[in-house]
Amino acid sequence: MRLKAQGYIYLAGIFACLAAAWLLLGADFSAFFKWYLALFFVGLGFYPLTSYLFSNFSDQGWIFSKTIGTALSGYIVWLLSSVEILQFTNRRCLVLMLICAGVCWVSFVWRKKQTKPDINRILGEELLFLAVFFFWTYLCCFRPAAYGTEKFMDYGFMAAMDRSLYMPPRDIWYGEDTINYYYGGQFFGVYLAKLSRVSVRDAYNLLRATVGAFAFGPADSSPAQLSRLPEISTMCFMDSSEVCSACRAGIHTGFRIPRALSDTILIRRINVFMNFPRTHSSSVMIMRI
Repeated sequence: MRLKAQGYIYLAGIFACLAAAWLLLGADFSAFFKWYLALFFVGLGFYPLTSYLFSNFSDQGWIFSKTIGTALSGYIVWLLSSVEILQFTNRRCLVLMLICAGVCWVSFVWRKKQTKPDINRILGEELLFLAVFFFWTYLCCFRPAAYGTEKFMDYGFMAAMDRSLYMPPRDIWYGEDTINYYYGGQFFGVYLAKLSRVSVRDAYNLLRATVGAFAFGPADSSPAQLSRLPEISTMCFMDSSEVCSACRAGIHTGFRIPRALSDTILIRRINVFMNFPRTHSSSVMIMRI
């Protein structure tokens, strides 16, 4: 899709936001910019996956690509590190992320049906994400110390994971034992620090700002895109080998989930809770919005 005047405005806003960050963050801009680039390329690497899951959204899931990419690649790194197959180092995290992104893009090239996203909306969403990320980073600069509530523990967990080659790391309270407390959020922060080559002392506050940007972007974009869809939004559970007449007719406007996932406990509970009415095929669930 061609870049319109609105898209140029969004693009100018992105550069303006980066310029403001350079002026206001000072010496911290380097860590901020490297972290943002890491998030951007993670989202770009996993964009083929979100473009399939949200193929009927105008942005084809760009707003979710950073979150999904970080969650999936980070989980794989954690899993392999937990069984001591992969060391938790900068280089190995980067290589594994590139492998995951390569798989996504190879599958994207092999896809028969490909549609072009709305580049103007993508630029608008990127501006929104960057603006919120910069805003929260700027606020964190006023009080960056890990002081109050569980902040000291969070920072301690992140520092311990940064020093460790395998998961779980050594507990900061009991040096001879491993952490027996949940540490998933802190792990993803250290994982992004490994990708961006940012120190943990910077990554701690950048992670706090990232959580806000991750939450704000999809919450703003999703209702706007859902409001443009027809009356019926669908969750299609058809196998790739089956032919869904509704998909073929263009009736399905929601996101698609492989049939293999339709029998999971989560999907069954969603089906019972929402009481989806059945349609032309037993493999399709439709939700009226």
